[in-house]
Amino acid sequence: MTPHEFEIAVATDFVNQGFKIIHIGKSYDKGVDFIAFDDETRIAVQVKMYESRVVRYQEFMYLYAGQKLYDCKKSLLVTVNTIDKEAKEVAKKLNVDFIENYSLDKTNNSSTTNKTTITNQPNDISFFELWQRHIKPLKGERLPTATGKENIITNVTNDFLYRKSSTGSDSKIDYKTFETIYHRLLIKKSMSREEINIEYPKRGSALITVVLAKLPNVVLTDKPVGLILR
Repeated sequence: MTPHEFEIAVATDFVNQGFKIIHIGKSYDKGVDFIAFDDETRIAVQVKMYESRVVRYQEFMYLYAGQKLYDCKKSLLVTVNTIDKEAKEVAKKLNVDFIENYSLDKTNNSSTTNKTTITNQPNDISFFELWQRHIKPLKGERLPTATGKENIITNVTNDFLYRKSSTGSDSKIDYKTFETIYHRLLIKKSMSREEINIEYPKRGSALITVVLAKLPNVVLTDKPVGLILR
């Protein structure tokens, strides 16, 4: 099951409880995957299908902001994994509800009905699919970054890209970072390395740039260093 399929399944559970669904486009969702509403309430929902990582407090802050932006009375985060202690404390203070360890068996059953309640927007490209096809296979490759330094991609999971830098240090970059920058690129059509560095100010923009350039619809530029959409 992909994250998008999981989102559809969770939304279907809401439909089966009598709610209607508004799908928020992936290109710029503002922390909300979909809105569930009926005559009495309006709920902003964020769905997280992490492979191994736990949910951190930042996700609740984004969701709370999205709740306000989309004029919802409540918000709910649903994850198949766990939520760390600090995140639960933030959720409590923000009055954001959550469900952890959500049953995939339940979603497998419910996702067979009412799938048409959520549809993709015309320009809603699945970054998860691109990640599986073009970025996961980079494991083991040596990539010269935009600054000319070589990095070794030591592993790629559904949650992180792990790398060894030219100095021999190990680090990782969050899947969500790549997804966010890719969706910004869909909107802007081009992004410089400086703009990418604003999205991820952790000395990783040089590698992020060349990794995203491995996608079939993205081209690496050199003056200035950055990305453009085909």
